[in-house]
Amino acid sequence: MIYSLFGKLIVKNSQFAVIEANGIGFKIFISIKVFQQLPKIGSRLKLFCYSHIRQDGFELYGFLTEEELKIFELLNSISNIGPKIALKLLGSLKIDALSAAVDSGRTELLMKTSGIGKKTAERIILELRGKIKSGKNEEIIALMEADDDIELALKKMGYKSVEIKSALKNISPKIKKVEERLKAALKILLLSVFLIFFSVNAVLAAAPQELKDSISKKAEGLKKINEQIQEVQKNLEETKEEQKTLKKEIGKVNSQLNQLELGIKSSEIFIEKAALEAESLEYDIFDLEEQIKNKKEAVAEALRELQENDEETPLRIFLKNKSLAESVFEVQSLADIGSNLSERIGEMRNFKIQLEEKLEESAGKKRAKEIESVNLKNKKVIVAEIKNNKQSLLETTKNQEKNYQKNLNELEKIREEIADEIDKLEEELRLKIDPSALPAFRPGVLAVPVPVPPARANFSHGQTHGFTRNNGKRYHNGLDFGAPLGTPIFSAESGKVIAVGDQDNYKTNGKKLCWRGAYGKFVLIKHENNLTTLYAHLSLWKVKVGDSVKRGEVIGYVGNTGRSTGSHLHFTVYSSQTIPPATDGFYEGTRSSRICGPLPVGGDLDPEKYLAL
Repeated sequence: MIYSLFGKLIVKNSQFAVIEANGIGFKIFISIKVFQQLPKIGSRLKLFCYSHIRQDGFELYGFLTEEELKIFELLNSISNIGPKIALKLLGSLKIDALSAAVDSGRTELLMKTSGIGKKTAERIILELRGKIKSGKNEEIIALMEADDDIELALKKMGYKSVEIKSALKNISPKIKKVEERLKAALKILLLSVFLIFFSVNAVLAAAPQELKDSISKKAEGLKKINEQIQEVQKNLEETKEEQKTLKKEIGKVNSQLNQLELGIKSSEIFIEKAALEAESLEYDIFDLEEQIKNKKEAVAEALRELQENDEETPLRIFLKNKSLAESVFEVQSLADIGSNLSERIGEMRNFKIQLEEKLEESAGKKRAKEIESVNLKNKKVIVAEIKNNKQSLLETTKNQEKNYQKNLNELEKIREEIADEIDKLEEELRLKIDPSALPAFRPGVLAVPVPVPPARANFSHGQTHGFTRNNGKRYHNGLDFGAPLGTPIFSAESGKVIAVGDQDNYKTNGKKLCWRGAYGKFVLIKHENNLTTLYAHLSLWKVKVGDSVKRGEVIGYVGNTGRSTGSHLHFTVYSSQTIPPATDGFYEGTRSSRICGPLPVGGDLDPEKYLAL
């Protein structure tokens, strides 16, 4: 059994505290009285504990003194009391007041605690009399009775029962006269209103400064890493049109690997930052839940008071009171209770709206952390694959420039053949486009498939220069987005994956003739709005044929596969009515290519007419 716990206070509220000891957080149920005496979060604390074993679990109840623990154990031993009621009793009565009530047989004083009726109070008196020490019973009882009168008076002035009880507990027992105790209670209540007014913002921003500093540090680190990634991307784009040599190709691959390593570091920092932000939001959520709970108690108290005075009409009040002043005071008190009720309901509604927003934000942070964890794992896969490709390049060329140039010349011929093949097929398919079957051109019909920034559109749809050996015109059937390697690619709309492929590794007669010649790794998705989208030059895809995907779902990552001068996404939009049906050995939306296997084709449309760029 656990007798006491000493450690760091990491959570506290009116129902329980959490103490971290030896790396383990212990949840300990406490009374409202103990809660009011707890130190600030992060302080070292010792609580004496009672271990309550149930069929469905194990609970701890905590106290600041051994004497409180002993009284709790006595109360809990009484039939039909249980730890929850015992804790409530110790939260509402001081030990000397409880002793006086038991010794004097005053059941009505015990019945003030929620959950304790007359029979339970009588049982407590019967079981505890003589077991707990009693002191100046008459004096203590007199104070309790005086406080009853004060509570009644303060309620008529519009104060809530919870506020009044809290104020009365803080009045020194040396103050005995009713008038003096009333003045002391009013001072405490006025002071508490002042403190609440000036500290409400602090309550709602209770995350420790250490946590806030950690989040800021992670954000700054993430910013610096992303700036380095963009600098590498800029250098890669500036050098992509330079004369191709083996040395420069290896240098480019090394830069890409460096960029990916930075991307991995960026993901790691992002995950850590998201976890810290989610933790910070938990403090906000807890504060709002406490505020809502307090407002509910205040509303319930106001409703109870209105119900008690439900039959008190202004006429009856004037008839029953001895003076006009008393009647006016009582009527005004009832009006104040109604006004107070309306105000508390409004405040509670606002807190609930804030809570919903914080809960949604917290869920978003957790989702972002999960998504980035997947991205991190996939970036590591991409790094391993690029390293393998680099090794394969060195082995194929035997690390000699002449072999590289020979392969490059052969590749250019193959590229032109593939480009001619695509142009011929799609020129025919464009003639089959029926504009009436398409969604109207407007931004947002399709989501931008990569995050902008860091990605940016840099090669438009239509007749474009720079795609032939003679730098002549070649039709560009999509929109290119330049982006760092490993940047996530999202489905532009919900739909079904109808084709995936890796043309770089497609073999014709045992040889990879299409290597760096066409789309490389690609994904083709058919949507319900009569559009089909192609995502090409990927480094990695994360879907398979037949998968249903949602708009904004990650389907792969930006790469440099196929005919590509640098890392980017080639994005094409087809009219679904023009894409080829599935045939033996070929997916829907593809045609057989002489050297590249399944080749995505269709009647292409201008993507920019459907994107909100």
